[in-house]
Amino acid sequence: MSVSQQQQAQLSSKERSLFAQTVKHYEQKQYKKGLKCAEQILRKHPKHGDTQAMKALIINSQGNTDEAFVLCKEALKNAMKSHVCWHVYGLLWRCIKNYEEAIKAYKFALKLEPDSQQILRDLALLQIQMRDYQGYIQSRRAILQSKSPSGHKNSNFRQNWTGLAVAQHLAGDLYDAERTLTTFEETLRSTPPKTDTDHSEALLYKNTLIAETGETERALEHLEALFNSNLDRTAVMEMRAQYLLQLDRREEAEKAYRALVDRNAEYRAYYDGLRKAMSIADSDTLSLKTLYDEYAKKNPRGDTAKRVPLDFLHGEEFREAADQYLQQMLHKGVPSTFANIKALYSDPAKRETIQTLAEGYLTGTHKPLANGSAEKQVNGDGKTEEKKPSFEVSVLYFLAQHYNYHLSRDLERAMELINRAIEMQPEEVNHHMTQARIWKHRGNLQRASETMEKARSLDERDRYINTKAAKYQLRNNENEAAITNMGKFTRKEAVGGPLGDLIDMQCMWYVTEDGEAYQRQGKPGIALKRFTTVYDIFETWQEDQFDFHTFSLRKGQIRAYIDMLRWEDHLREHPYFSRAAISAVKIYTGLSGGPESNGVNGEHKGMDTNERKKAQKKARKAQEKQDQAEAEKKDAQKTASVGADGEVKKPDSDPRGTKLLQTKEPLEDAMKFLTPLLEYSPKNLEAQQVGFEVFVRRKKFILALRCLLAARSIDASHPLNHVQSIHLRHALKSLPEPLSPKVAEVIESELSPLIPQDADLLKLNSDFLANNNESAAHVHAYLRTRQLLDASTADGNQKDVIRTLALPSVSLEDALRGYELLNEWRAQARYRDDYVAAAHERWPEATAFMTKEGEPAMGQKDTAKDGPLAPRPKPAGNPVFRMMGLPNLRFKLPSRNWLIFLSITGSFTTAVIYDRYQKKKAQQRWCNLVSHIAKEPLLSTQMPRRITIFLSAPPGDSLRAAREHFHEYVKPVLVAGALDWDVIEGRREGDVRAGLAEKIRKRRRKSGEKLAGETEGEAQEEEEGDLVQQLRDSAGIKDWEGVQGFLVLGRHTWKEYVRGLHEGWLGPLEPLREPSQASPSPLDTPLIPHEQPSLADDAAQEPISTSTSDAIKPTPDASSTDSENQQTKDEKEKPKEKPKQPTQAPPYISPKAYPSAPLAPSAPAVLSPSTVLPFPHLLGFLNTPIRIYRSLNRRRLADETGREVAALVLASHIRAWNTDTEFASSADPDASPSNTTQSLADAADVVTTRQRWEQEGVLEEEEKDWHKSAWQDGPGGEERVWKEQMVLDSRIGERMRRFELGADDEEKARNDVGVDPAAMGFWEGVKNWVGWEEDRSVKGWEHGLVEDESE
Repeated sequence: MSVSQQQQAQLSSKERSLFAQTVKHYEQKQYKKGLKCAEQILRKHPKHGDTQAMKALIINSQGNTDEAFVLCKEALKNAMKSHVCWHVYGLLWRCIKNYEEAIKAYKFALKLEPDSQQILRDLALLQIQMRDYQGYIQSRRAILQSKSPSGHKNSNFRQNWTGLAVAQHLAGDLYDAERTLTTFEETLRSTPPKTDTDHSEALLYKNTLIAETGETERALEHLEALFNSNLDRTAVMEMRAQYLLQLDRREEAEKAYRALVDRNAEYRAYYDGLRKAMSIADSDTLSLKTLYDEYAKKNPRGDTAKRVPLDFLHGEEFREAADQYLQQMLHKGVPSTFANIKALYSDPAKRETIQTLAEGYLTGTHKPLANGSAEKQVNGDGKTEEKKPSFEVSVLYFLAQHYNYHLSRDLERAMELINRAIEMQPEEVNHHMTQARIWKHRGNLQRASETMEKARSLDERDRYINTKAAKYQLRNNENEAAITNMGKFTRKEAVGGPLGDLIDMQCMWYVTEDGEAYQRQGKPGIALKRFTTVYDIFETWQEDQFDFHTFSLRKGQIRAYIDMLRWEDHLREHPYFSRAAISAVKIYTGLSGGPESNGVNGEHKGMDTNERKKAQKKARKAQEKQDQAEAEKKDAQKTASVGADGEVKKPDSDPRGTKLLQTKEPLEDAMKFLTPLLEYSPKNLEAQQVGFEVFVRRKKFILALRCLLAARSIDASHPLNHVQSIHLRHALKSLPEPLSPKVAEVIESELSPLIPQDADLLKLNSDFLANNNESAAHVHAYLRTRQLLDASTADGNQKDVIRTLALPSVSLEDALRGYELLNEWRAQARYRDDYVAAAHERWPEATAFMTKEGEPAMGQKDTAKDGPLAPRPKPAGNPVFRMMGLPNLRFKLPSRNWLIFLSITGSFTTAVIYDRYQKKKAQQRWCNLVSHIAKEPLLSTQMPRRITIFLSAPPGDSLRAAREHFHEYVKPVLVAGALDWDVIEGRREGDVRAGLAEKIRKRRRKSGEKLAGETEGEAQEEEEGDLVQQLRDSAGIKDWEGVQGFLVLGRHTWKEYVRGLHEGWLGPLEPLREPSQASPSPLDTPLIPHEQPSLADDAAQEPISTSTSDAIKPTPDASSTDSENQQTKDEKEKPKEKPKQPTQAPPYISPKAYPSAPLAPSAPAVLSPSTVLPFPHLLGFLNTPIRIYRSLNRRRLADETGREVAALVLASHIRAWNTDTEFASSADPDASPSNTTQSLADAADVVTTRQRWEQEGVLEEEEKDWHKSAWQDGPGGEERVWKEQMVLDSRIGERMRRFELGADDEEKARNDVGVDPAAMGFWEGVKNWVGWEEDRSVKGWEHGLVEDESE
């Protein structure tokens, strides 16, 4: 996407480059960077349409679609003739799936920019997505005739020709599609190699085009030409065999199909083709059997040639073939034997034969075959028929499945057989699975779930049995147990847990079963949420076509692409969509019934008024509690909201479907599911029936009649058709106003043959019952119709529903539908209890007719042979505690081990809390001592006092440790005294030394000292460089006239500080170098001071930039843009290297040169005073006991540090550093060269006395704790400041001063109690005693650089 010419004229070269970067960042999904570039352009050109459009596109990608549309429309107003704006406008419409508007926007953009390849491709994608084949042909032809951005003709690329051919094919122009492919083949200068898969696929696709035209002879000739060269050998052989059979060339077709059968003897379609080629009729069983026997001998281990004859054989021939097949499979122990032959059960004679044979195997009455071929077959373990238990178990397993099948069902016999099989092989998973299925058919879903869970535990690594266990748990409404099982095979790091991963993986069976389980539990909100998820999955599949429109053409998979498009056209015929859509429509239909239905997710279904009110109140409380728990769970999982693809996933704002239930137009929402359901599944009876209910409620009687007629055409005898027919006639009679004449005429022309307009509906209903009084389903339909026509019969209808359980033909499914009917009518509790009792008496094992505790409704015990039902739950404890909401706790003394554990942890916790409390008190004392300074007034023309702080990373650790130490011990006192500060940091050894020395050298140059060869103009220019100071001078703002001061943290920093003082005041302004060497830039210094904001800024908690890498980089101006772009281009051409750290400036002077070095003329008589703070830092696992001891005595460190910092803040007592005398050798390099009595040339081995400065011994004990790396030699013989002994020159040492706390101030602080518990509330006192701090957020320069933490 490039900027339009009209908009391009408004931008400079730099801004055009920024626009290109904006587009690049959008394509790379770097939205924040792209937004930043767009805003830079809009600052200068706020009405630049193309930039506004790109910003809208980025905002839309961030999820703000409404804001993006507003901004894009503003861009169109500012640049109506910009193809970029119209293109973006189309992209926004496409994002909300309004493809018609998107196509309009694309076409308008093409008028403005006809040669835009990107717009053409986007338009073509939408046209094929919308199945606008004629428009797609035009777009593909335009793409073919245009040129690519690189200047090449698109006609040179195969995929553009193939795309045009596909468009013509889908539009029905088969000859044009073939001609397009032929034209491309003629443009090829050389024949593609045989290994060219794209060419091979294109030839086969062309052959299918010829075949679809009906010219089979020409298709065969074309196929023969590529028969030996095409790579898809199987497809070529199949197509050739089909063509030969269609042309009635039987002998050639027979050879072709025999070649296919030899290639794959298990594919049944090949046998069907071979039978047709050999002209064998279906009634010629002898020829068919001869054919299959031939291939059974050729392939003795195959199954198809032995199984297919069972379909057409009858009588004794079938008995012999079935006997041989069954014995062979059962001896082998093949678990799928019953699944292979159950299709034969539609023939009762064959079903009886199979049962007789299997029972004969079990009882031993059936003799083996005369030839014994079946008996001698080996089983799966390679053992012969001598192992009788294996064959017997196989027979038991087969018969159990046989009697469990609905066409031969005998559940008692099936349970007996499977129990015997389990006794013989208790660890066989398939046996337990079959037992679970038997329990399910007996209605005991609880036992079925438990049995399937037991089967899962026998093989926990099998995903299939894990899935079956979860499915049975869902059928038993055990949603939590099911998701726990499914979580064993989902990604642990998935957003949303196992359920989120299942939704991401589009596991529709689970989502559908989960929704149906919640629907049965009377929780329509969550159920509707699951059904909507299934709907979204199919929407995703529809959207996924966009990926294949270009991928398939690029990869040359044309035939598969055509098949995919045709499959997508019937996508919503899928059974899972039908199930989810029907269930969702039923829920929405129920919501439209009245305000009670549109309530909270609860279980007040089928209750009277008082019970419902109580249940709703209880449900609301439970809902609030659950919502609160889910909100806390969401907060805890906010850090894991990134998916596997790296994209941030939005949290689900409605996990329980509450918003879906609160819809004001449930019937309109139901149409979202119903419209595709009726369009793609018109033969689904239940879909037509739920469609009728929706349309009747919406007063769309013609549509309701159409659904009724469609349902009657599918199954005219279905009981619900009777109910809906009378319902429609009753609704038409009950209308307050008559329908329009044309509508009434249409309805009557179709409805009157079913129910005359003047018919007596009650009489019709009675006649219906008289004709179907033995069917429970028809009786339910009669009662439903009577309830509709006469509401006063409600009590009688409910009693009659109970009486239907006495019908001889009633089944468990009929009983369940009867109970649902009572709930739908909201029957009284006594009727529902009577119904459950009667149903339990007839089906004692059915879970649906048991109480929630798992016991039978009438107090009867379960008499199943396989054990009792699930045990009763444990008592809930003291009822008083239950009413108070307290758990059932049993108070008892802890054990010995617990006492030891609690004693140790309690003692340690107490020590930590006590130390924190005392540390807080100590710090508060020193803060109170200096707090009066913060209250002193400060003139508006006066700068506050500003000290300089020196921090350095301790040996063996990062700078973070020093920053945290400063934040914890030093900063509270500085803030209490309202001091500002600059910071000089060091991430590595020598940084503080280099930073301080450079700061002093700048001060010397500012005082008038010049570099070698520097002119007056250059010196004046450098002096004028400090713009901030010039602005302050022009405004009359004066610096602090009192003492400033330095604060140094730790012995290692103190050594660098002293060394930096000497280098700055004794060393030259520039390093000594060879004439050929270039002068090092002052920017090579890794660190410069960072200014701390004023007290007001600190109180506002504004962040302060402390990135040293940003600080040392010069700010780019407009004049340097071109050079920077050229430099960036050169850098991109170079190979990528690991970024190097800033170079540290070497020392300008060594300690040996101190005596001979002159003191700087601008050196003050007294240097600014300093204070050194302790920084104990010990590393190493073996030092853990010492570190624990120190962590429990932080109060002493806080007291000592607070005392020194308070002395610096008060600045009331300043003294010089002391000296003492010691013996040393003047030749010792560690001795101070300024204090020797002889010159270095003739002072070898002469023992002299020297002065030892107090500065040298400050915090000297800390060196014992330093990491061993501090004592190693530097690489290449470099100097180590930490390792060497401190050297002081008398001219510097005597100028140094230190802060000291006066006796009066110290006494005042010691008398301060620190934290006054009486001045704070109870909880504040507890927090203070425990040591909790209110705000530990790090601000400003204390954030540091990202790379600091990795060093």
